[in-house]
Formats: sequence, C-alpha cells, structure tokens
Amino acid sequence: KRMPILEEFTPEEAEDRLYDLVSDYLRRESLQALPSGQRSLMTLMLRKLLASSTFAIAGALNTMAKRLKKKLANTEPLTPLETELGEDFEAYANIAEEWDDVEDNAPLSRAERATIETEIRELENFSQLAASIETNGKGTALLKVLDVAFKRAQELGAAEKAIIFTESRRTQDYLVRILSDSPHAD
Repeated sequence: KRMPILEEFTPEEAEDRLYDLVSDYLRRESLQALPSGQRSLMTLMLRKLLASSTFAIAGALNTMAKRLKKKLANTEPLTPLETELGEDFEAYANIAEEWDDVEDNAPLSRAERATIETEIRELENFSQLAASIETNGKGTALLKVLDVAFKRAQELGAAEKAIIFTESRRTQDYLVRILSDSPHAD
C-alpha cells in the first residue's frame, strides 16, 4: 500500500536568486544561446532543469556559455545545443524529434559579437552562482520526509523503500551524494 507524504520546502535565498535570474534571462525576447527555431522546447527543457536542482541547471548554463564561446571563435562546427544538454536531461529522447533545423552559422556582426560576449558573462555568472550552492531546499526536505516515511514504515512493519523521480542526471548525482551521507544509506 502506498502512503503519500507531503513535505513543504523553502528554497534558500541563493536558490531563489538563481531561479529569478535564469527565469528573467529565459523571458528575454532575443537570446544568442538558444537557436530561434528551438527556443520554445529549449526553454521548456531549461525550466525543467532549473526546477530540478541548482546542480542540474549549473551544467546546462556552463554548456551554453561554452557553445557561445565556440560560436564567437568560429573555429569548429557547433554540436547542436539539444544534443549537449540531452546528456544531462533524461527526457531528452522523448522531445528530440520536435527539434527544428540547425542554427544559422552566418558571420557575426560587431553588435552580435558584443551581445554574445555579454550573454557569455551572464551565463557564466549564473553558472557560478548555481555551482556555489552546496545544498538545495528540496534535498533537505527529502531527507526530512524520508525520516518520517521510514519511521512510519517501521511502525507498520513495512520495508523502508522510497522512489524518487527526477529527469536530471546531475540531480540524481546530488541525491546519491546526500542520501549516502544519511542514516538510511543502506
């Protein structure tokens, strides 16, 4: 018998700040990091990573900044962004068929180069903020609710089991790390 338990959580101040910064960034009318033909789906994927954990979005932001640097250097063909982000996002295969054609690789004007340089700095700052956050409010709440759930399971004579769903491999790595340090690491 399954018994759902609801645990409210409050993100830390830095988590809220990161969420607001990235959300504002994604709402901009024009972004160099997201190919225009893929903008809606890419934004959806990035929002899912942002909601998953700071660890999930940090990798994506870093990947986007690196791609923009390659675009500026124009020395090698760009791997499609969706392919690079798909390495961190398990649901990628389900939405991959929705991607439009590849992005335009026309020469960049000075204004475009300046815009890209600014966007790179922003993405790197967002990524650094995300990487500086060592624990997430959701992770702390998860440990708390697992304690409650496992105590209830013991009272009922049931096995101590839990299923945790997330689409981000980086979030999975974070959860493995915090769970291995918890008293229920068995």
